[in-house]
Amino acid sequence: MRKTEIRILQIFLGGISLLFGGFYEYTAYLSGIFLCLFLLWLWKRRGQLSFCFNITGTALAVLCLGYGLAVFWGVDRGMSFLGFLKVIPLLLFLLTAMQFTVQEKAEILKAVPWTGLLILGISMGAFVTGIGKSVFFLSGRLGGSFQYSNTMALYFLLGMVILFYLEKKRGRYRFFVFCLYMGILFTGSRSVFFLGALWLVFIGIKEKKHRWFHLLLLVLSGTAGILYVSFTGDYQNIGRLPFWEGSFIGMTGSGYLQIIPWAWAIEAIPIYRDFIRRESIRSSLSIMNIFNLCWMQGCFPDYFSQLRWSGNCFPGASFRSKE
Repeated sequence: MRKTEIRILQIFLGGISLLFGGFYEYTAYLSGIFLCLFLLWLWKRRGQLSFCFNITGTALAVLCLGYGLAVFWGVDRGMSFLGFLKVIPLLLFLLTAMQFTVQEKAEILKAVPWTGLLILGISMGAFVTGIGKSVFFLSGRLGGSFQYSNTMALYFLLGMVILFYLEKKRGRYRFFVFCLYMGILFTGSRSVFFLGALWLVFIGIKEKKHRWFHLLLLVLSGTAGILYVSFTGDYQNIGRLPFWEGSFIGMTGSGYLQIIPWAWAIEAIPIYRDFIRRESIRSSLSIMNIFNLCWMQGCFPDYFSQLRWSGNCFPGASFRSKE
């Protein structure tokens, strides 16, 4: 296993997560420059770069092509071109993923729960001290380094899924899952909370060793929501649990149909979906979460066979450097 290359990409995943998830243009451009340099380094180091065809690459190529074509008829062609450059790192990231085996990709993805825990720790530190609180908490809800609660919650949930399949130590698994699930509660994202609860129930039924821990976690989260609202009257953060202010009726009847796109994303279909909000349509995924979903697509055919992960990758080309 190529430990140096794996460690570099783990640091990259963690770094771009801390840099607002690659949402802002300059962070996307920096990630693109890094990936270009990394691919050139791999080419020199290994003497070749591999390329293959799969549904993930096709979907991303079509998406990027659409951004590129918009340059010709966009009202502001300059901004359209900058938007096109912003999505190029997605293709570069996918090409990078093609250079690693399934086991190596799984090892790299271990950076996600660790980074999630780091973001949560920094955010809670800002909440307690008040230093930088406005950066990590927006409208009373945890947005973390992503500065958007729903995206941050999805990142925590991805970390929980990865932990189940990759973390072998039961004590570490429970500690991380507890922290990440608490992070989801503080984001106030009802849709991701609902998906997280379903995930905990599903795994609890499937794996007896996690059953009581998951049940306790669900009971504690429900109790925390009830107590928080009862004593504070605040419906943000934990107070936004699904059984408050409308229950499932509120989630399905007042614009919270994003549950379906989120579930689709968790099933590792890396298509960018906008979900419906009450006032406007807002982007649901940052570049960082798209990176993770693309990386996970085809990454865990052995670990995730129960979820029907599509790991097919048809051979393409292999670019060799001159000796």
